[in-house]
Amino acid sequence: MLDLGEHPVAQAGPGHTVVKVAAAGVNFADGLSCEGVYQDGVDPPFTPGIDVIGTVVDGEHPPGLGPSRRVVGTTLAPHGSWAHYALARTTDLYPVSDAIDDVTAVAAHVVFQTAWIALHHRARIKPGDTVVVQAAAGSTGSAAVQVARAAGARVIAVAGGPDKVAAAVAAGATIGLDHRTDDVVASVRHLTDGKGADIAYDPVGAATLDTSRRCLGFDGRLLVVGFASGGSPPSLAANHLLVRNLDAIGMAWPAYRSHRPDLVATAQTHIDAGLASGEFTPLVAGVRPLVEAAEALLAVDGIPHRVGEHDEARARAVDRQPAR
Repeated sequence: MLDLGEHPVAQAGPGHTVVKVAAAGVNFADGLSCEGVYQDGVDPPFTPGIDVIGTVVDGEHPPGLGPSRRVVGTTLAPHGSWAHYALARTTDLYPVSDAIDDVTAVAAHVVFQTAWIALHHRARIKPGDTVVVQAAAGSTGSAAVQVARAAGARVIAVAGGPDKVAAAVAAGATIGLDHRTDDVVASVRHLTDGKGADIAYDPVGAATLDTSRRCLGFDGRLLVVGFASGGSPPSLAANHLLVRNLDAIGMAWPAYRSHRPDLVATAQTHIDAGLASGEFTPLVAGVRPLVEAAEALLAVDGIPHRVGEHDEARARAVDRQPAR
């Protein structure tokens, strides 16, 4: 559905900024947008690409920044970052420390924002907490491992296969569990002397949500971050939430850009400092030229291999105009 072609550069109206793109990220959400099933998506034709790093060439400048300073942030659909120029709301752009390269900065932006706000703002993480992170070898999970570790928490990483478990531990997890061979709930109970975890960070959804809930102890907080596994999420067992005094907490980061831009700015300050010091390191699977955007998306998203409830929506999306 992706077609590389020439299109007019977007015009920057009040409160908007045109960025000359130095690098753009490839996210799971980009695949959903191209399939026509993303909750915040737009109808084709559009230019994909949520996160961007580059320099300001038109429109308003973020406060205190001149045109030569690099900015990182999120784009304004339909003018995404898989292009030479992208459009963004000025308030969605942030300065980047000189010590951080373009690829690192753009790869970290969305996933570390999600992890930082989820753990610090939504789950009220504190030193000494035990945090279970599902899909801990993925980009979002790896960011959560690092943010939780930096907050002084004990991190139990859950991943599939020994290589992924080793990667999660290398990212800073205290211990790793392989969901293919380990009884995750029993292992968490054993590692916490029967108390259970304080926080469970779950970007997977249907395949793991019940396990995450069962890992929690009294007053635990379940962070529902995404549904990467597809399918319908299971019931959260309201009786268990009541009896164990659990919190089920939704976390959709894009909404904070409009409702709490101050919180996003605070998170970005911490993320920038962590990247500059080397405390935070995003996962980067590779770097490709723009002409290979479709291949990069397929490598990250695995669109041809996913089946389930989105098939009908995907079929409808194919009948539409192609994404740019």
